[in-house]
Amino acid sequence: MKNKKIITILILISGIFALYAVYRHHESKRMHFPSFESFNGKKGILEVVRELELTARAANGGALGCGSGGIMIKTESGSELYETGLDPMHVFGDTVDIKDVHKLLNSRANYSLTGKPGPMSGEVSTLCYVSLNIIALAKDKSSLPIIIPLLNDESEIIRSFTIKALKEIAEEHPETKESIEEALKSHSV
Repeated sequence: MKNKKIITILILISGIFALYAVYRHHESKRMHFPSFESFNGKKGILEVVRELELTARAANGGALGCGSGGIMIKTESGSELYETGLDPMHVFGDTVDIKDVHKLLNSRANYSLTGKPGPMSGEVSTLCYVSLNIIALAKDKSSLPIIIPLLNDESEIIRSFTIKALKEIAEEHPETKESIEEALKSHSV
C-alpha cells in the first residue's frame, strides 16, 4: 500500500514536470526576439526600434545565450569581420551597416538635444549600448558628429558607452584625439 502511494506521487510529480516542459516549449516559441536582419529589408531600422530594444534587453540579460562570435560591419571604407559578444549579433544579425547604426544613434541624439519624441526617445538604453558597441568595434570616426551629442543624454548607460566609443575612436585615429578630449571636457564628463 505504501509503495502504491509513492508510485502515485512520483507519477503525479513527473506529470507536473512534463506539463511544465510543454508550457516552457510553447512559451519559448511565443517569445520571439527578432534581429534587424530578420526583417529582410521590409522595414527600416527606425520602424523596428521597439522590437530591437526588446531583443537587446533579452540578449543583454542572457536569455538568448552567452558567448562570442563574429559580426560583419559595413563602413564607408568597406566591410570587416569583428569578434564580439553575442548581443550585437542578436540585435543586428550577422552583418550590420554602420549607416543603420548611425540612424539609430542620430535619432537618439536628436531626442537628447531637443527633447522631442522620436523613434529612439524613451527607454532604449540597451539598444543604444549595443549600437555604441558597434561604433567602438569599428572605431568609426565618421560617427563622431552623431555620438558626441550623446554625452548629454539623460541615460548614464548611454553616456558611459558613448565615452567608451569615443576613446576607441581616438585610439585608432590619433588625429581625432584632441577634438574628442575637448568634447569630453565641454560635456563635463
